[in-house]
Amino acid sequence: MGLVIMTANLHQPVSLYEFGGSEELVRRICHRFLPQFQSCKHVLDLGCGRGTFLELLKEKGIYATGVDNAQEAVDACRAKGLLTVVKDDILSFLSDKVDAYDGIFCSHVIEHLKYEDGLRLLQLCYRALRAGGTLVAVTPNCSDLQVLG
Repeated sequence: MGLVIMTANLHQPVSLYEFGGSEELVRRICHRFLPQFQSCKHVLDLGCGRGTFLELLKEKGIYATGVDNAQEAVDACRAKGLLTVVKDDILSFLSDKVDAYDGIFCSHVIEHLKYEDGLRLLQLCYRALRAGGTLVAVTPNCSDLQVLG
């Protein structure tokens, strides 16, 4: 069963993406990170959500795999034709990966983990990256008043 959030007044299910911004906004934000992966052959997108960064990579001819633990995310990606998306916990997924990726993108995930799991994630990413690989971890800017609001 997927995550269902109920609104206070309407008792209606809310999408996982209701608070993440429009697809266009997310696309513009993600686009800034593309240059970091331009020389990569295989990128891993941890917590890939609705697949926005995966689409950008695909448009640039970069093979990518997405991982998300929410069925709604996997379904959204597959509806877009992004078939290299796996439903799994990111720590479990990474547990047996060694020198597997040229790049790893992890946007707005690590801040949701317990401290120990965040450290474990970074260790697993390091192990999963090939020599000279790139890790981009995006987190909220807590000094931005708009983020705090």
